[in-house]
Amino acid sequence: MSFFIFIIVVAVLIGIAKIMATNKKKKSMENELVAIDNFNPTHKIIGTDGTTGLAIDVDRKEICLIKNSLGKTTSDIKSYRDIISAELFEDGNTVTRSSRSSQIGGMAIGGCDRKTRISQKRKIRITQ
Repeated sequence: MSFFIFIIVVAVLIGIAKIMATNKKKKSMENELVAIDNFNPTHKIIGTDGTTGLAIDVDRKEICLIKNSLGKTTSDIKSYRDIISAELFEDGNTVTRSSRSSQIGGMAIGGCDRKTRISQKRKIRITQ
């Protein structure tokens, strides 16, 4: 019985340590965004695992791709003009896709009326 309690205590401690490490990664990403000169994020999304994020500065028409890898946080700012296409995936399925070619042809994708659902995994692919 005491061995079972020991296992539960160890599992809880590992879980707490993992949550603390993820929160530290997210805080590092937030600090990186604040430190970027001439970039004021009006929207930001940081992954639940704290390894990737996306911020948008609507006024300057720029996006910032942010990544935390091996304890080092890096950011890459791109102008809207540099983006050729963007795609949103949920649980491995494409939810929406937009590209310059489809916009030029008058077939811009987005704003579709969809039912709200909870997804396990979201992924954004941006092509420049």
